[in-house]
Amino acid sequence: MPISFDNLHLQIMPLEDFPLKWRFNDEKYDRLPDIHLEQLQPLKKEASNFVWNFVITSGLTEALPFKKDFFKTIDQLKMELHDEKDIKKWLYHRGLPFEKKVILSWQPDEAMIVP
Repeated sequence: MPISFDNLHLQIMPLEDFPLKWRFNDEKYDRLPDIHLEQLQPLKKEASNFVWNFVITSGLTEALPFKKDFFKTIDQLKMELHDEKDIKKWLYHRGLPFEKKVILSWQPDEAMIVP
């Protein structure tokens, strides 16, 4: 079955096998609580590559922060100036439900689904 956004959730690897796991579970980098670590869903290389190729071929990142007219509205928040409560409130006011999954992509073979 070809990888798609509909079946991406089936392409999960254990966090221990994820090359960037240290960003989340290393004490030196403000380790996340276990309850949050359990919610992280690192994608296998093939699925990560699917996400990377989608971003590249869509032209999403042709300009900073995103391709002109790709989105109707672009809102920004300087995270370092706000605490977690402020950030949650900001996301909520943009219509992003807390249970909505987000895909993070670092490199062609490194991506993750996060809550």
